[in-house]
Amino acid sequence: MRFDFTVEKVKREAASTNYGLFLQSDDFSGNGGRKRSVQLRLQTIIDGVELPSLILDKITDFHATGNCPPRLENDLDYSAKDRLVPGRRVPGREDFGAGLFAVVKNEVKDRLILDARPANLLELGVSLWTRTLASAVAVSNLVLEPNRTLLFSGADLRDCFYQFVAPPGRIARNFLTGWLDCGQASFVFRRDMKGECDEQGRVFVAFASLAMGDSGACEYTQCSHLGVCLKGAAIVPGELLVHAAAPPRGLLSVGLVIDDLVYLDRVQTADLEAIRAGSTRTEGSRRLDAALSAYNAAPLEVSSDKVFRDQVKASFWGATVCGASGWLKPNAHRLWPLVMITLRTVQLGLATRHLLESLAGCWISVFILKRRLLSAMDLIFKACGAGVPNTIIRLSPALRSELASFVFLGPLCSVNLRAQIDNTVTATDASSGWQAAVRAEVPAAVAQEAYRHSVQKGTWTRLLSQPGAWLKDHGLLDVESELPGGDVFVALPLYVGLATCPQYFELWRKSYKNKVHINVAELQAFLREEARAGHRKPNARMIFALDSQVAIGAIAKGRSASPRLNDLLCRSIPTVIGSQCQSQRRLLH
Repeated sequence: MRFDFTVEKVKREAASTNYGLFLQSDDFSGNGGRKRSVQLRLQTIIDGVELPSLILDKITDFHATGNCPPRLENDLDYSAKDRLVPGRRVPGREDFGAGLFAVVKNEVKDRLILDARPANLLELGVSLWTRTLASAVAVSNLVLEPNRTLLFSGADLRDCFYQFVAPPGRIARNFLTGWLDCGQASFVFRRDMKGECDEQGRVFVAFASLAMGDSGACEYTQCSHLGVCLKGAAIVPGELLVHAAAPPRGLLSVGLVIDDLVYLDRVQTADLEAIRAGSTRTEGSRRLDAALSAYNAAPLEVSSDKVFRDQVKASFWGATVCGASGWLKPNAHRLWPLVMITLRTVQLGLATRHLLESLAGCWISVFILKRRLLSAMDLIFKACGAGVPNTIIRLSPALRSELASFVFLGPLCSVNLRAQIDNTVTATDASSGWQAAVRAEVPAAVAQEAYRHSVQKGTWTRLLSQPGAWLKDHGLLDVESELPGGDVFVALPLYVGLATCPQYFELWRKSYKNKVHINVAELQAFLREEARAGHRKPNARMIFALDSQVAIGAIAKGRSASPRLNDLLCRSIPTVIGSQCQSQRRLLH
């Protein structure tokens, strides 16, 4: 990546940024605590490392080349913004410099990004605090009762990454590949830079901030933002809405995604008039005030135009939610441009591999709200593995048909938060010769807790080999051997209780004339009963119990690497969309 950027882009980006004290020492107090470890990672860099030839080979395609372009000399005062500063090169890291580029943020601003991939190769990735990230999928797990309305309040930190105080180690890590001569540097930094020049008259530049492109940026920011909110009593433990985790039990849920803070408050519908009149305050509104006070004390700058309070409808995290109707849908401002680009690609019949990869990623972000729709994505993944990124691919009729189907499925990808939890547990099972389903009534409180602890995260699945299928059919296969990579879904005590305590009654049983692979039979049994349950009680959240690791992994993920299993899931899409049946999976031994 060349040290080459448009002056106006950088100028617009820099003009919108101020610095604040984001990480204070008392935010990271403690003896060896997790926050302390994050602080140490932020402040230190790797010195004197051995540079394996393998790593050097990886960075040859994208480290900066050449000198700084003449158009850097302009009226933009970089030093006034403290974004770019004179830097130094750490011995042993000369080949691990970064580049700069800009991407479109909106119609007015571009976003400046540090291409720090070379330096990222020298560091071990950390994923501790990013596990507390919320998501639109986590919102879909909330249940909105008939007598309640969901209200939204939230705030957004302005230029969140750039409010970090960059310590010397981080600045040294973020040096740019490229240099300025003494005259250019004096013009840019508005002072005499002779003392900063090396023996060859060069001045190296570094990025004095926590930057996009830094592999640890999201980890540090999520940890720090969460710490500020906890310290200011804006978040209480047990209220955090987290991706792939059980939703909060209370009426207030709080979601934090890097710089976005959103409160989701389930209030009595009868109280809406009083809330709008200002005579009654919601808990979400009170917590928002606490968050704003915590930001002011830090101090942190907030985007005033992105602060909202007690809204019935809001868009955040790539989705739009209506708290009155209860519908959760993809953000229309993102969906319809994607629909247009996909249709143009289908009409053209040609695409580069890079374009198909971008389309696949965008449609995954849409279909993730209703995971079963991911099973419709098959040929596009195969096409993404062809050639190099700029390879031009002629789309086959089947691939064009698949892309066109995304256009129809996208607007239908929605979740009804008002779908209530059914107070029954349905268990399905199969062998290579039989399928069956049973059901039991459970108390409402038990059903609600069972729903909360459903399997949220799927895994990569494939059909068992013939010996493995035989062992599974005869109850001799270890659970550790069912899934690739040794992944195992563990049966919680609650699941075991649901399997042994309720009184189950038979719904149906079916025999096969010819033997079927046991994984196929298990998934077929579930899908058959899911369709029957959706017809019996549409717009409901059904609790299903299975003992198949492969079936649970495929259902929770929404698709499977096995063509036979994925085809079964794809054929069930009309049922899932038509009945709005939300099947929650449990593992019962």
